[in-house]
Amino acid sequence: MVDIFLAILNIIQDTDPFVFYLIITMMVSAAALSYLRGLREGFISTAFLCAFFSLIGEFAPYVYIPLAASCVLFAIDLFGLNKFKRKIENIINWLYLFWMVKTTRVKANKK
Repeated sequence: MVDIFLAILNIIQDTDPFVFYLIITMMVSAAALSYLRGLREGFISTAFLCAFFSLIGEFAPYVYIPLAASCVLFAIDLFGLNKFKRKIENIINWLYLFWMVKTTRVKANKK
């Protein structure tokens, strides 16, 4: 089945490169437009598109970076590591407030 898709894309690329790049552009645009629906749908469509190109062997070195990025970002979105990030930001903010109170007390004691 993969060989059929590769053969079809190779035939289109050899006969009319404009149509080939038009098809590729339409596929990538569809994946990009899916981000308007939601982040999860965008990550999933990007992963499917990159996996499709990886399976048929087209654009092999270029599809691994978006595939890995979309999988990692989807996992982060799915497992809710934003809550963990928010806890880290809260700790940093509390440390900053503690430091500011400490420095203002020292300045107030000197006067």
